[in-house]
Amino acid sequence: MAQALSDKNEKNITKVLLVGKNSYIGKSLMHYSPDDICFKSISVRTDNWKDMDFSEFDCIVHLAAIVHKKKRMDEKIFFQVNTDLAIKIARKAKKDGVPNFILFSTIAVYGDVSPETDLITKDTKLNPSSLYGESKRQAEMAINELSSKSFKVAIIRPPMVYGKNSPGNFSLLEKLALHWGIFPNITNSRSMIYIENLCYLIYIIISNRLDGTYLPQNKEYVVTNNLISLIRKEHRKRTYFILGRFSRFIFSLLSLSLIKKVYGDLMIDQSSSDFELDYNQISFQGSITATQKK
Repeated sequence: MAQALSDKNEKNITKVLLVGKNSYIGKSLMHYSPDDICFKSISVRTDNWKDMDFSEFDCIVHLAAIVHKKKRMDEKIFFQVNTDLAIKIARKAKKDGVPNFILFSTIAVYGDVSPETDLITKDTKLNPSSLYGESKRQAEMAINELSSKSFKVAIIRPPMVYGKNSPGNFSLLEKLALHWGIFPNITNSRSMIYIENLCYLIYIIISNRLDGTYLPQNKEYVVTNNLISLIRKEHRKRTYFILGRFSRFIFSLLSLSLIKKVYGDLMIDQSSSDFELDYNQISFQGSITATQKK
């Protein structure tokens, strides 16, 4: 950690610009909105941001990204958005005198790490195996080079982010859990981070002007079948886990990529996620209860 946590003057309002108006994390931060931080969000789908004066902001959080490749999408777009655009905004932020810049990266910069041989740590070699991971790796490298005493750069590499109405793999798993009561008896472990805990970590980084690289996660690894059970329990539904032929039959109905997403292992070393202040304010079980409330 490059800077110790500092005392905060509650009378000062920190102005933060969120780049990526339609992102799930951006929308969550706008709702999170603590009293001493004023969030403003913008879209960067046009070039209007180039005419903005960033100097009024104390911090910029860059969230805009393309995660999944859509049909007929040119692969260059990954690097135009995730790499080039992020670098341009960071350079403008530094030029305009913004003191802090937070880049949202991804755990995908590590690529396919084998949980049998290794846990992800801050020292794990970056070896992305996807366009998304590689484009984020290149953005990290270039933006870190801009870091200075007057322009502090923080990189956040989250695993699966989940919460109420979250998109992506968690939403897919929710639907699967609510519409299917029989699952294969498989034990796995995944690092995940609940959106409200992630928002609190971002709040800590912003309010204390911290830099460095962060690998946030829940205090406990998540076992997919435990997650399924908790979701179904919130809806008063029983869950059955089986082995044998029927288990193989279930797998035959699912795609290989879906099986990997749902039952694959991906773990960050817990010590690499330790922080001076506890950002995990809500337990895993409490987070599932919150996500399933109507």
